Amino acid sequence: MSLDWEPNPELLKAYARRAGLTLDQFNAVAISGFVLHHDAKGLAQTEKQWLAALVSWVKSDLARAARSPVARTGGSQRSSFDDDDTSWIGEGGGQ
Repeated sequence: MSLDWEPNPELLKAYARRAGLTLDQFNAVAISGFVLHHDAKGLAQTEKQWLAALVSWVKSDLARAARSPVARTGGSQRSSFDDDDTSWIGEGGGQ
């Protein structure tokens, strides 16, 4: 793996389709994260091994994103806390 590695587009299309993914899911950000991670390891693999690893990487990222609270709330993590809520005033019976 080297920093200038790019997946073979035709092979990537076949591997992505087999995994149930689209080529749109293999954007520059996804590929660059994969390349940076694996370049640092200094491993040598065949093109098909790298493609299989990339597909697995992207599939895992998508699954992780689907499980995150941010993904389930449409991009924002909202707490149920309402700092304008004054319904607690007058509770407690002593006052």
